Amino acid sequence: MEADATSSSLSLTEIKAIGTEVGIDPALIERAARLIPRHRPKSVAERLVGGPLRHSVDAQFPDTLTQESATHLLSAVRAETGKQGQGQADAAGMSWHSEPGMNRLSVTAHSDRDGTTVRIGVDRAPGVMLFVALALMAILAWSAIAMEDIESLGDLLEWLILAVGSLAIARALWASSTRAIQGRTTALLDAVSRSLADPGGESGDE
Repeated sequence: MEADATSSSLSLTEIKAIGTEVGIDPALIERAARLIPRHRPKSVAERLVGGPLRHSVDAQFPDTLTQESATHLLSAVRAETGKQGQGQADAAGMSWHSEPGMNRLSVTAHSDRDGTTVRIGVDRAPGVMLFVALALMAILAWSAIAMEDIESLGDLLEWLILAVGSLAIARALWASSTRAIQGRTTALLDAVSRSLADPGGESGDE
C-alpha cells in the first residue's frame, strides 16, 4: 500500500465515505492515514544498485508538540537508536543527528496547524564511498593478476563472468543493508509513535 493516499486508486475522501457506510468513524480513518509513513518512489539507479544513498521516511501525527512531549520524544529516539548524537528539543520541534559514521541517522519533528510531521533520514553516502572504493580495489587487483593468465577468448570470458559475479555480490550486499536500514527505520518510527501517544511517559510510570 502506498503511503500517500493520492497515489492510491481511492482518495482519502472516498475511503472515508466507504468507512462511514460500514460504520467506521471518518476521524479514525483520517488519523490512521496520517500515521502511514510516506516513502518517495525509487529511482532507476536505486533499483539497479539495490538501494538509495539516502533513505528517508515521513509520517504525520495529529497532536502538536509541547516542551514536554518534544523532550520525551528526544529521549525515546536516543534510547531506540542507542547511538551517540547531538539533539535539541523545545515546543517548536525536535531534532537529533547521530555522530558522523558509515550511516548517519537524523530525526526531526516540527508542528504546524495539522499536527506534527516527523522525518527519519539515513545518509549512506560515507558508507557507499568506502564500499565502492574497496570493490574497485578488489576488481583492479584481481584484474592485474588475471590479465597475465588470459591467453584465449575463453579465459577472457571467464574473467568477465567473475567480474560480473563480483558486482552482483556487491549489489546483493548493498540491497541486504538497505533492508536492514528499512527495518531499523520502521522500529524507530514505532518508537516515535509510542512517544507521541504517551508524551509525558505516564504509561512507563505506572
